[in-house]
Amino acid sequence: MTMETHLLYTSEALKLLEQAEKRVQSNHDELVKSQQYAVPGRVYHHDADTSSSEDESAIDSQSDDSEDDSGLSSGDEGEGAADGSRVESSDSVANDARRQDEQQNESSKHKPHRKQAQAHKQKQQKPGRNKKVAENRHLIHQQLSAANAPAFPIDDDNEVVLPLSLLPKPLRTPGVGIAQQCSLFRSLSANLQQQTVVVLLIRSGRFAGGVFKRDKCLIHRACQRYTIRKGQGKAQSAQDNSKRKAKSMGAQLRRAGEISLKEDIHETLLSWKSHIESACLVLVSCPKTMTSTVFADSVKDVITRDDDRIRKVPFDIGRPTFESVCVTHDVMMHMAARSIDANFTSDVTPNSAAAGQGPVVGGKLETIKDTENAKEKEIEEEEEKKKALIVPLTPLHEAAMDGDVDKILEWLMVDTIADQINIQAGENFSTPLHFAAESVAIDQAVAAQCVSALLLKGHADPCVLDVRGRPPYFLAAHDKVREAFRMARGTLGEEYCDWKDAKVGPALTEDAMQAKKEKEAEKRRQKRARQKKKKAADKAQLEAAEKAKKDEEEKQKQKLSTVGSTTRTGCHWCNSDISRKPRKSLFFLHDFKFCSSDCVKKHKRAQIADAAMARMGL
Repeated sequence: MTMETHLLYTSEALKLLEQAEKRVQSNHDELVKSQQYAVPGRVYHHDADTSSSEDESAIDSQSDDSEDDSGLSSGDEGEGAADGSRVESSDSVANDARRQDEQQNESSKHKPHRKQAQAHKQKQQKPGRNKKVAENRHLIHQQLSAANAPAFPIDDDNEVVLPLSLLPKPLRTPGVGIAQQCSLFRSLSANLQQQTVVVLLIRSGRFAGGVFKRDKCLIHRACQRYTIRKGQGKAQSAQDNSKRKAKSMGAQLRRAGEISLKEDIHETLLSWKSHIESACLVLVSCPKTMTSTVFADSVKDVITRDDDRIRKVPFDIGRPTFESVCVTHDVMMHMAARSIDANFTSDVTPNSAAAGQGPVVGGKLETIKDTENAKEKEIEEEEEKKKALIVPLTPLHEAAMDGDVDKILEWLMVDTIADQINIQAGENFSTPLHFAAESVAIDQAVAAQCVSALLLKGHADPCVLDVRGRPPYFLAAHDKVREAFRMARGTLGEEYCDWKDAKVGPALTEDAMQAKKEKEAEKRRQKRARQKKKKAADKAQLEAAEKAKKDEEEKQKQKLSTVGSTTRTGCHWCNSDISRKPRKSLFFLHDFKFCSSDCVKKHKRAQIADAAMARMGL
């Protein structure tokens, strides 16, 4: 069974969907009688009491009524724009799209060099792109090979398969007829020719979104905030709801990060108001705990929770980034045209059909198992191909990886190994110099010795790039390793290679290294002298402060003793005679006697004032 994928916003996809719609409508009476139309892995349900004219009228009425929940919004129904600015004719849009594609095809015929330039550009792309393309293909295959993905016949031998997640939720039930589903997909494909698609990806601490028109991204934004403690695994708000509310500075920063992320999302939605209003689909990936963040009251004029254009992204997108936004849009916009297996047979039980239940397809489990086995086989074949392309490591590579300087020098003495000094091996097609520079697991001094041995003894080429376009110097993580490259540049000379292409810094010599060491040692000596001087000044200042404090205490004692000696028979404050007063009526503070509590308070105030004046030096 062959499968060919198409993008929904292209004229080829629209033509296929128009053919499927005509096929379904022409065979509708026959399908109603049989209650089913079975193809490999697909079952189509039809309402026995519904005629083709009723289906057409239902679709027409759905496109006119913007309040109907079972239809697509903003594209062919025109929901969300009361002035009718979003109501478009699907046929006219399709014709315009065809004319545009024909004009582009005619112009491309006269410019054959454009295809060559695109092919050359693809060759220049990063190697990691192949992995991303494979992941995209896997997601597309997963979407279109699902057991519940809607499929519509084009002719007796072919059918088109579309992702179920693009349908509104009311139209995903088994009781909905394929005529209605096919018409909605055809309308969606026509609207995608002119209207936009909004993608919103949200996780705790991260937000990414974009607006796409066909295959172009009109605007995008990605932002990140600190909301999750490392190792904790959940947002601060979730932690506060499950346990007591933490009062640490980190928790306060995370709460502020959640507020900032919410403000970023609302600001983005408000600034994209015109794009969202003219969109025919809004693809959203958001946890349930953060739906209130997206559909808040502050953005209810832009998007609401019950908007019929919203579609949930049915697969895990990982970390929300601009790349994830592009992958989501690309996967969700794919449909497939495939051939029908003639050997497939369906087994329908009379009881289930009579009871109004969906027909039971025989061999469904076998089909799913075959699909899973095919996927596993494809993965194994890809891994085997990758392993076949990988060049095995030489002994010199292994010695450089392990940081064994003696083995490196030993292998460099062998002529056959020395000729392989620049051979590229391993997954990243790295040279031994790459492995020596990247060996962070060993001591940096040993790694520097390995680099020096390969460059000075083995005359390795530092300009060789690995599969990711990185020279060996780029992989050096330590200062000593980088200094080894620069020392080799000074020893080998500028004519040895193009050191600028190798990204190696300015040359270093023994004299320069010695001068650098002396300069650093002098800096350390000056720093220690400044610290010693500062420490002595602080000590002298502290001693002077303690001496001044002791002198002030002595002055206060002398003053108090003088005042007390002159008023031994009277009140310590007002000097009134208290010799005849009973002891119970007197007030005592330290060794002083007072006639009343007012005198005690006045004495305390005087002491406080004297102390303040002494501190100010008055």
